[in-house]
Amino acid sequence: MKNNLFLKLSFGLSFLLIASTAQANCMWTLNDKCLDIGTTVKWTESTASNCSGTNKLNGTTNKCCCAAEVDGCCEKTQGTTVNAVNLTGEKCAKISYASTTFFQDRQALNNICVEKSAVSCSWKGVTSDDDGSVSGGCSTNDTLSDKNKCPSPEPKSGVSNKTYQCCCQSTNVTYVKPAPTPAQPKFIVPELSIAIPGLKSFSSSSIEYIANDDGSFSVSIPWLAQYIKAFYNYGLSIIGILAALVMIAGGILWLISAGNDSKITKAKELIIGSVSGIIIFAASYLILIQINPDLIENKSIVLGSVKANILDISVGNETPELPSGSSKAFYECAYKEYGNSEQSVRQNLVTVKFLGMNYTVHNKMASALNNAQTQIEKAGITYKSTDTAGGGFNWRTNVNDTKNKQLSFHSFGIAIDINPNKNPNYRPKETPCKTDMPQELINILKNNGFRWGGEYKSVCDSMHFEWVKGNANCKVN
Repeated sequence: MKNNLFLKLSFGLSFLLIASTAQANCMWTLNDKCLDIGTTVKWTESTASNCSGTNKLNGTTNKCCCAAEVDGCCEKTQGTTVNAVNLTGEKCAKISYASTTFFQDRQALNNICVEKSAVSCSWKGVTSDDDGSVSGGCSTNDTLSDKNKCPSPEPKSGVSNKTYQCCCQSTNVTYVKPAPTPAQPKFIVPELSIAIPGLKSFSSSSIEYIANDDGSFSVSIPWLAQYIKAFYNYGLSIIGILAALVMIAGGILWLISAGNDSKITKAKELIIGSVSGIIIFAASYLILIQINPDLIENKSIVLGSVKANILDISVGNETPELPSGSSKAFYECAYKEYGNSEQSVRQNLVTVKFLGMNYTVHNKMASALNNAQTQIEKAGITYKSTDTAGGGFNWRTNVNDTKNKQLSFHSFGIAIDINPNKNPNYRPKETPCKTDMPQELINILKNNGFRWGGEYKSVCDSMHFEWVKGNANCKVN
């Protein structure tokens, strides 16, 4: 008896364990094929009870999908703010699913979900100097990631003051959420004060919605055309009846004329006039179609939707690095002077110690940065660059130009970032921009041909200095 009780308890506990495990790896989706949670591992539809511990999505279709616990990108949206983190499907499902989407075949990078194949990871050295300063490591647009994402084995420096970080960045276009399908507008159906025979009322079902390729739509409203057509048909009926009455009146007058020539003439005029009116009215259709067929086609009124121009005011939406109209000329100069590929630029890179930190820059800019360092020391400025997220050369697109994908000035080794943690890149523009750098230091860099990102017109990029003035090989106005 005890053995049977033990077996029953063991079976019950095992069942509960299995059920809880299945439930932990299940989540609600908004389609009937379990597709929006990734494609790497097969997810299959399950009973609703397995998803009882997770939040349902906002939508008309909710399917419970289950699979093994796998890693992916959990995208959380609140208003216009989007954040992305690497989580398992189980943990992502426990977040408020009304604003969360799990992508099993993507990973988080710089707060967005990108294709795993679009992420490049590499080892970057971090050096600690005797004076306590640290240089190297992941740059501003890198994400410090787990070591297992970088090629193995981890490099060995052979010196005690140098370690390595695994830094990842996107090398391809980022995932962009598809635009929501626009809601169909609602129209107030007009009411006829006086019904016309053949048209008692209008119907909202007669409106045709036409979807366009760009996500917008048009609506075809036939009410005016229906009214004109009904009025024409009604007028045709009235004219036909009147013509028939006139013709009958002419016939009666002829019958009772008793040979009176004047009455017979009048009767003939009535009959001929009625027949002529019918012929003219009927022939008007043929006349109009010969002049222009559109004159007899009662076309519906087509109204196009006005596409909203929603301004993205998130950080890094605009490219303030170049004034309007000078982009092509500058890049032609940069490709010629500094290099037209990552490899050609790397061949001309040197290391300059600036504000206590080693910056990798183009050799053509090195003298300007060294001169600025000498002047800073003479001025007695003790400000140090300590945030390793800053740096110099980094072959990448401009983070403030997500649309055109133009190369950043960092790609040519002619820009540096100083202490991003205290000198952020943000919007909206304010004056002055947030910075912990003394104004005298900023002025010295400007006097040596550097333009400061804190003086951009529509964004504050206080960390950023670019060599595009003074003696720079390629200048912007």
